[in-house]
Amino acid sequence: QTTAKVNVQKSRRFIGFKPPGQSQPNYTIGAATRSSGQVCERDRVASERTLTALVSSADRATTVRDRPTFLVYVPKTSAKQASLIVKDASEGYFYEKTFSLPKQPGILSIDLPKGAPKLQSGKKYSWSIVLICGKSTRPNDPFVTGLVTKTNNAQFSTKLEKASLLDRANAYQKNLIWYDTLATVAKLKKI
Repeated sequence: QTTAKVNVQKSRRFIGFKPPGQSQPNYTIGAATRSSGQVCERDRVASERTLTALVSSADRATTVRDRPTFLVYVPKTSAKQASLIVKDASEGYFYEKTFSLPKQPGILSIDLPKGAPKLQSGKKYSWSIVLICGKSTRPNDPFVTGLVTKTNNAQFSTKLEKASLLDRANAYQKNLIWYDTLATVAKLKKI
């Protein structure tokens, strides 16, 4: 169970995200990557932290939004830009956007912009954030990846349009909608 602490008007409230089913993933195994770490090569000594996606397991990674928000922790890095890549399994859906990185390390909130095609309900998509360590993307550039599935719940989304951010976050977490819970908590904390 993941719990995010949110300070709102001098009172403390907790928004818990209780995943359905088992309390841990069915499997966790090591896997190969293109790079030997999640930092740019020249940042290896300087950075103790690495590029980290804020994700849930694949079967719990849902959104009700047509264009969700992805959150990643970006460490202190020499990279000036990164790329967001979103695609479906057949690569019939593909979107890529390059954006500037802030100078300070921290959690970065990346919206799939209005110009991007909408996600389709019931389909799984993969997304990646790639740090561009040189002038252009290279095979050894650090990256993180996650999965997201758009759920069809337009009525749920419409009901929440006028709700406070805290009420939205609670509603999303009660309905096990990971990405929207996390994005709303980030807005509350102004990440």
